[in-house]
Amino acid sequence: MIGPTRGAVTVHDILDRADVGRSTFYAHFRSKDDLLVVSGAEYLREAVAGQPDPVRTLFGLAVGHGEVYRALLGRKSNAIVIRAARRMVAEVLDGDTATVTFVSWGLVGLLGAVAEGELTVADAYRAYATDR
Repeated sequence: MIGPTRGAVTVHDILDRADVGRSTFYAHFRSKDDLLVVSGAEYLREAVAGQPDPVRTLFGLAVGHGEVYRALLGRKSNAIVIRAARRMVAEVLDGDTATVTFVSWGLVGLLGAVAEGELTVADAYRAYATDR
């Protein structure tokens, strides 16, 4: 069940759905945003594992799961979720150096544009590959 405000998910909602206690949740995650980053990064890591071009795979996921990516990175997303997505992409790129941080912010913007239908995968990948 989603919380009282449309789309607002609370820790209580997560605990009810997962059927776990508050102490168990906080033994593994600092917050619901931390849960988003950890679970999202795990999913993305698995999705790009063994792929010859992880970035192209990320763009493909944005097209294939447009509704999710629009919610995470689209025009109506909030700064907390966008920063969490940036951290997920940085983790998938394997590191948190200044270069990975810079590239991950750019990729998050491109992923949002692909999810919103503003760019095709080919155009987004071309922008990524050209600017590197």
